[in-house]
Amino acid sequence: MTLQDEETIAVGGEADIILAGSRTKALLSKLKFENSAIEEIVLVVHELASNIVKHANEGTITLIPQNLDERTGIEIRASDSGPGIDDVDKAVVDGYSTADSLGGGLGAVHRLMDDVVINSREEQNTGVQIVATWWNRATSPDQSTPPLEVGAATRAMPGHELNGDAFLIEHETTQTLVGVIDGLGHGQLAHQASRTAKQYVRAHSTQSLADLFAGVEQACHKSRGVVMLLARFDWDTDQVTLGSVGNISIRVCNSSTTPYLVPKRGVLGGNAPMPTIQEWNWDPASVIVVHSDGLRSDWQCEEFEFGDDCSVTDTAAELLQSLSTQDDDATVLVVSRADR
Repeated sequence: MTLQDEETIAVGGEADIILAGSRTKALLSKLKFENSAIEEIVLVVHELASNIVKHANEGTITLIPQNLDERTGIEIRASDSGPGIDDVDKAVVDGYSTADSLGGGLGAVHRLMDDVVINSREEQNTGVQIVATWWNRATSPDQSTPPLEVGAATRAMPGHELNGDAFLIEHETTQTLVGVIDGLGHGQLAHQASRTAKQYVRAHSTQSLADLFAGVEQACHKSRGVVMLLARFDWDTDQVTLGSVGNISIRVCNSSTTPYLVPKRGVLGGNAPMPTIQEWNWDPASVIVVHSDGLRSDWQCEEFEFGDDCSVTDTAAELLQSLSTQDDDATVLVVSRADR
């Protein structure tokens, strides 16, 4: 990547919003970004350009390729000379800013990008500059296959089509991040809340757990809210880092030691307390089970087979079938070492 790849697009009308998106897509394709990343970044550019047209009439979008410590990415600068933003914190909450835009206003920008900085000086009428950065997810040429097996099973509450639970599995260079998220209640509003949280975590998966919980708290502020447990596994050290807010359960089977995760009551999106972050060394022979409160919590590891002949996906399905209740959405996620 060179400075010649930098592009600035003038934005002054609806047609320029589409133009900014198409030129962004062309640049990212040239830089060999993955298709899924391209679609999300184009959505961000649409949002930023739409924000300029609606609130400042005209401005610019500048696309700047990034290369730092062998990591590649894109920086997007949206600048205008409009009236500014009265409350920056409210502006990045989903649904607050651009009511008729393609993806939910500045809240979508905040969820999808790794870093967002908003500079607004409304009192001097000097407009707004928003700097949003996306970093490509790192891959390891020496370890293309994670040394973990992760399986999950989930279902909506019986009689409902939409699932208010969600799970995530993100493999990075030498780490794996997993999580179970439960939107408050069930149905469409719970579904929307859990998907907002999941999208935020996936877009920012390399951040610390504390930052991820803080970001979900902000991203879900206009939603019904969620409870969430995240666990990050370090492949080289067998160390696990845990954080949780709300009633997501964790159980360690086939192990003589089980971490005690200090529970934090609350709902992310509703001024929840920040989680206690705990680290512990994971026994490679053990199996970790994480589940929402749609499964009974009074079960024992000895009731189920966690042997080498049973895949984690099959185990998750068995747990879901045996333990799920009829009055809630249900999700279970199972993690083990591939070589145990």
